[in-house]
Amino acid sequence: MDEAARLFFKSVTHAPEHIKVRETEAHAYLLRGNYEKSYELATALRTEHPESWKAAMLRLYTAPPAMAFHELLAELGDDDLAHKEVLPALASRDRKRQSGQFLLTGSARCSHYWSGLRRRNLTSAAGARRNNW
Repeated sequence: MDEAARLFFKSVTHAPEHIKVRETEAHAYLLRGNYEKSYELATALRTEHPESWKAAMLRLYTAPPAMAFHELLAELGDDDLAHKEVLPALASRDRKRQSGQFLLTGSARCSHYWSGLRRRNLTSAAGARRNNW
């Protein structure tokens, strides 16, 4: 993890204002265990680039424990939930609040995306096998 974080930080020197580099920097802080800094960077990035699903994912992983789950969920758009990387972050945050049933029964919106993701991944996997990818 330290090597990955080091390489992530190295990318910041090449184009510090580029959205992908800023996402990578926030991710590097997550890998290093500096959740506060990662959350700070992801929040700033999300404010400037609301389309950044990676910033949304990083905010879910690093949000302070006092931040309510429903507040984090409300900040996510449909485009965010369409990314398979965001859903485990959401589930992780839900587990942290000790209510794993929420995603299974309490949110039709999330259940819809879990189902769609499962179908899409199964279809992609079948297509990849069929095409020898």
